[in-house]
Amino acid sequence: MTDGERPFLSQSLMSVLGDPKVGQVILCIEQDNQWLQHLLGPILDNPRLEVVRLPLAYPGKIRNQALAYVKQPWVAYCDGDDVWCEDKTTQQLTDIDCSQWDLIGSDHYLTNEIGEICAFALACYIPMPSSWIVRTSVMQEYPFDEHLQTGSDGEWWQRTAKFVRKTRCPKMLLKYRVRNDSVSTPTPSKQRKTKLVTCAQNVVLGPMIMAITWGLWHANRRDRYLWHQDWTLSANGTTV
Repeated sequence: MTDGERPFLSQSLMSVLGDPKVGQVILCIEQDNQWLQHLLGPILDNPRLEVVRLPLAYPGKIRNQALAYVKQPWVAYCDGDDVWCEDKTTQQLTDIDCSQWDLIGSDHYLTNEIGEICAFALACYIPMPSSWIVRTSVMQEYPFDEHLQTGSDGEWWQRTAKFVRKTRCPKMLLKYRVRNDSVSTPTPSKQRKTKLVTCAQNVVLGPMIMAITWGLWHANRRDRYLWHQDWTLSANGTTV
């Protein structure tokens, strides 16, 4: 969790703590943070919540370091500006026979900075990390690349294609916040999302975008993720 996520942290954290399947919550914050107590107050007394102070680093490294504190067989991620929908992990683990899978992703809405839903995302190829629920042992065996500023989830997804059993829960269980000053802002994918959400603020275009993206999402609902045509695997399963 970074300073840029401060305005959204309370909502994000409460969405996670509100999930009855979640037995442990690890909140990773920058080691010199001075405002967490003032912002969260009594929320910090929740017995399931553990605050871990770490040096500022790329997302992959933070997620890897957090694994050292995980006591549960499954781990789920949530960035400090995203919001889980009600009973997210409950729905993922009950709708899918989790004994057959190592990772269960879900679909997501795109929201503007104040949290208003603007569009349905397709999520045909890879789910947002904030939607993942994955076996802890799998993440310990296949950690994220700690040297990537952005895209560590995509690199991991391709690298583990032959080794990690992944499936999709085709329900909207995450609200992904599109904001201008996030780490991923310069990426082409984020720029496309920003343009779409910006257009959706128009009173005429907004309802049209919701209707069109719902139709596209509904037509593409399935319980498997597609392999992107630009992805290539070498013989040992790594991307080339």
